[in-house]
Amino acid sequence: MRNPVSGEIEVRSLFHMHGRGAIAIGYPRSGSARVGQQTQPLALVGAPPLVLTLEAIQPVRSPDGGADAVGLLFRERPSLDALRAVLTPGMLLRFEDGPGEGDRPE
Repeated sequence: MRNPVSGEIEVRSLFHMHGRGAIAIGYPRSGSARVGQQTQPLALVGAPPLVLTLEAIQPVRSPDGGADAVGLLFRERPSLDALRAVLTPGMLLRFEDGPGEGDRPE
């Protein structure tokens, strides 16, 4: 049986990386997130709800020795402005297994 929410990351900032798309920087708060997992549907202004799929997760080291953050790259490429409208600093972004991801026999 799969856990419906397997990771939560607190969003701190967003930026655009040329050739890659929007990147979210955040701090893990519970569980773990992994490539292939999806967000719960996000309500974009003037568009249908969007589900984002994790394409890559990269540790981001804090130069001051504080808590380590992670950078999240999404398979889908929404505009940075669209993401900034729904992913505000402090928001918990919840990840869960996508269709077929957590249903494989062990």
